[in-house]
Amino acid sequence: MSSSPGVPTKQIPPSYDYDKPSSSTPTAQAPIDVHNKTYVKLLQPQTDILQDDNEYTTYERFPLKHIPHIHFGYLESGVNVWVAWPRMTHRQVDSPYYANQVPMLVQDQWFS
Repeated sequence: MSSSPGVPTKQIPPSYDYDKPSSSTPTAQAPIDVHNKTYVKLLQPQTDILQDDNEYTTYERFPLKHIPHIHFGYLESGVNVWVAWPRMTHRQVDSPYYANQVPMLVQDQWFS
């Protein structure tokens, strides 16, 4: 590994296992907490009126940062693995902001 003069290089210990993904631990902040111009269309459940009229359900477009998600790990090739819960997408109580953090109870069960 070459580096420019004065810049230290990071040495990887020889016992490091490259084949297994590294798991994460529960966190209080979502990994994607800024708008990265990526959108997801989520299917909204049908209301009783839509079911009675035989109308189709609608899609709503959400920025990726609004969907609750956690960092699960990363793969050998440098790919981050995230797990999202789109059915948990909602606004915070008494706030105009979306709740993008997965509750700690769910995170604890996911990582156990």
